[in-house]
Amino acid sequence: MTWSAVSLSPMNSPSFSPLPVGTVAPTLFALYFAVVDKEVLESTSEGVCIRFRTDGCVFNLARLKSRTKVSHALITEMVYADDLCFVTESPDGLQKLMSNFNESCRKFGLKISVKKTEVMSLDIQGNETVVIKLGGEKLKQVHKFRYLESTISSKCDLDSGINSRIGAAAASFGKLDAKVFSSHDLKLETKISVYMAVVLPNILYSSETWTVYRRHIRALDRFHLKCLRKILNIRWSDRIRNTEVLRRANVDGIEAFLIRRQLKRAESC
Repeated sequence: MTWSAVSLSPMNSPSFSPLPVGTVAPTLFALYFAVVDKEVLESTSEGVCIRFRTDGCVFNLARLKSRTKVSHALITEMVYADDLCFVTESPDGLQKLMSNFNESCRKFGLKISVKKTEVMSLDIQGNETVVIKLGGEKLKQVHKFRYLESTISSKCDLDSGINSRIGAAAASFGKLDAKVFSSHDLKLETKISVYMAVVLPNILYSSETWTVYRRHIRALDRFHLKCLRKILNIRWSDRIRNTEVLRRANVDGIEAFLIRRQLKRAESC
């Protein structure tokens, strides 16, 4: 058995038997990375300032003009495991933040991968050029990237994200088509249950935070109904209305699922 001790100058801790490296490595790295992140936050005032109130009607934006009842929160980073995203209101602020982060990583023996680090400017036109350097190397600017299975666009719209969700759902449907959805050995109820458990979550992933337009709902509903028609073996030439397709499958339209998810999230806030 292997025994270890932690050096606590001028003495050592009592000996103990360490756990396998694979068991504690993710936790140790998360703690280590949190210390690096904490040092960065303590040395900067950059970020995105959010003004909010917890009283009154949420849709009454005029109440945010008050000088006494409004709270402020500075959002600097979003962290999930070893994925880190910095946000600022200006390119200069982001450059300062990245320089501080690079210096903190260097102190702790970490090196940032320039190839895996990307910069994106969020503006309606989506064509602003931002030059951010890391250790003298220019970071790549992109117009969209995936973060936690969600696609973020520089134009601040959902078009890329919706297409990504439809693509992911189409891939999962295609993998199960031959053995499940087109199978003659399974009941319709079973096929619908599999669709609801596997394909639909791919369509609606992270939809609780979406701000959708009618075109997005139409695109999602079109794919949703296409899948249900395939499961029900209904051809377009059969001239069956979409409402009848939903009735036969005993499934709601996409808009109903979206509303329920967003209301459920609002209820939990």
